Amino acid sequence: MIMFYKSIAKASDYSGNLDAYNVIATLGPTGTSSENTALFFGTKMRSKPKIKLFDTYEDAEHFIFSSQHSLMLVANAYKRINEFYISDRTNPLLSFFFNTPPYGIATKTGVDLTELNRERILHIASHHAPKHLIAKLLPNHQFNVLDAASTSLAAKMVAKGEVDACLTTKIACEKEGLVLQSHEVDIQMLWTAFTKKVQQ
Repeated sequence: MIMFYKSIAKASDYSGNLDAYNVIATLGPTGTSSENTALFFGTKMRSKPKIKLFDTYEDAEHFIFSSQHSLMLVANAYKRINEFYISDRTNPLLSFFFNTPPYGIATKTGVDLTELNRERILHIASHHAPKHLIAKLLPNHQFNVLDAASTSLAAKMVAKGEVDACLTTKIACEKEGLVLQSHEVDIQMLWTAFTKKVQQ
């Protein structure tokens, strides 16, 4: 269920003005929580918008600023979201809660992290926002965390052999042919849709 903060979004914005937008820009590549949320959000819009994925939220912001009838969807856990709220380029349109896909620790098939950890410290890729979950999902393991721009890119790093494991979504795990090595965690996330600020 979507719960809207009326201090940010008026009901009329959701029921009417959203239909003016035909593109949702958000963080990629495919398999991210952002893409999953954008796909859901798009089903609530009569305009049936296209989803455009970008390497960073900043790239998505540049796109909506230079285009028409587009909005940007950002997870409020993003550490630089304040730059979109406090901006002369973007306005927050509305915010809502929507759970992420399940998260977990993923590896290539046949990897035993416990056995590998007896030999050396593990190298695990993660987006910055949920990386504190790694210690809870892999208790009694020693590891270094390598930052990834998204959960999907973290999964790609494992698939390419750049790291031993990653914290990623179940969607990205399956897309990259990885296997989950931990229990799954759902995250209740607040999301904000931003639009281009109309210049006075």
